[in-house]
Amino acid sequence: MGRLKNNIPAIINGAVSCASFLFGVLRQPLHFKSKFGSGRILFCCYSAPWSSVKDTESKGMGAFHFRREEMDYTHHYVSPLGGITLASDGECLIGLWFDGQKYFADALDARYCEKSLPVFEQADRWLDIYFSGREPDFTPPLRMRATAFRRTVWEALLTIPYGHTMTYGELAGRIAGRMGVPRMSAQAVGGAVGRNAISLIIPCHRVVGSDGSLTGYAGGIQKKVQLLKLEKADMSGFFVPRRGTAL
Repeated sequence: MGRLKNNIPAIINGAVSCASFLFGVLRQPLHFKSKFGSGRILFCCYSAPWSSVKDTESKGMGAFHFRREEMDYTHHYVSPLGGITLASDGECLIGLWFDGQKYFADALDARYCEKSLPVFEQADRWLDIYFSGREPDFTPPLRMRATAFRRTVWEALLTIPYGHTMTYGELAGRIAGRMGVPRMSAQAVGGAVGRNAISLIIPCHRVVGSDGSLTGYAGGIQKKVQLLKLEKADMSGFFVPRRGTAL
């Protein structure tokens, strides 16, 4: 009996480890039926939800330590231009993508679930105002999950006014000034613009080619055209290239 008591922490620890593993791998809801009705249990929000059971000498046996792993959250918005998926780390917006666009969910962690959050409510309000044809007078809290260079480019994008545009070359010149270098490759800047993870709010659609070509938008060239028209930007000098690209 004494040997069994001494092994209780190890036994519990093994059981919890198995349970944690099962919670981590179950990505689909578990459906069940009973005489009281049917339903489903969602495990998608959790991955290894319990920490290891540690022995506590004061009680002579293990103690449970319940914790939830850090994860991301998503929310869906239906816009006049199609579905939009938003992502958050629980506090700030980390992603906003048109469904199916290039680099979709690039900044989203592998562990996530849909959840209502204050930041999503703010983002919905921002999008409602924007798609009504007006300029929002606030910006939801943002957190840019990117390299230092991409963050510099994305921060510069935030300075392009509503209804205005900037060429990749002009943006490259602005980035060079911020970084204290004589010049910056417009191609490198274009690559960072194309990987923008928070579309619309960080307005990468306002960047155009030096020849007036509307290119380089991961959401699609037609969406870029519609967004600029929505903002009543001067479109007289722009054209859609025969073969558009998403950098």
